[in-house]
Amino acid sequence: MKTLVIPLSRTAVEKVDQLLQQFSCPRIVLIHTAKIGSTVDTNLRQLQSFLSSRNKNLEIMVQPLSCSDYPFALGESFSRWITSDVEKNSTQSFDVVISEDLALGYFVGLTSLSLESIQLRCHLLTITNDFTKHDTHLFDPEKTFRIAQLPLFDDINRARDFFRGKSGTSRIFSYVQAWHDEERKRYNEDSWFKSKDIQEYAKRNRQDLTQSLITKHLSIMVDMGESFRVIERNKENQTLYRITSVGRAYSWHKKN
Repeated sequence: MKTLVIPLSRTAVEKVDQLLQQFSCPRIVLIHTAKIGSTVDTNLRQLQSFLSSRNKNLEIMVQPLSCSDYPFALGESFSRWITSDVEKNSTQSFDVVISEDLALGYFVGLTSLSLESIQLRCHLLTITNDFTKHDTHLFDPEKTFRIAQLPLFDDINRARDFFRGKSGTSRIFSYVQAWHDEERKRYNEDSWFKSKDIQEYAKRNRQDLTQSLITKHLSIMVDMGESFRVIERNKENQTLYRITSVGRAYSWHKKN
């Protein structure tokens, strides 16, 4: 069974109803660090009842970890619960949503889990209509939050394995990486690019590449497995591409 795990913070609670609509998971686990019967646990069970009444086709449960927020204690409790859930409920895969204001221990747990043979994808929940953000491109009054994949070790390793024996595709990705490095705000603003942009960059560096060749290899990268895809295509404009969070992490790995 595919399971959506939402470690709860103030941000996650505010957006939880929208998160259920965004992920097509039949089972939802709302997880927290307090004890069973505590004020936090009781309030979240009321939230569970409310969500269940509006989403009758979903199995929604509350899971207290009964541990402190100390990073290593929480990391151990969280990772232990994930591994035990695989055994007890035959969970096939997890989507974990991590919000910006979440306790550090969840990240510690995810780090250790990324080394296990568990099918797990992590997503970062970011509030985008916060007018106090320094980067103006993040402010959008209509779009209140954004979900982006948070790369784990296994995602980066699978991307690295994908490029083995694909020198042509790897070369084009290197040009995409270099195009971003040429002007760092392209990274900061999640800039979309066209094959022509990469062609012109290569030409400025005395390399002649055809647009058809670039498009061919960009398409190969778009068709990579969803969890370790390094390039995505704009759904509304098929000529536009963007480097993914996994692509960014893999490019850093290539530099080091």
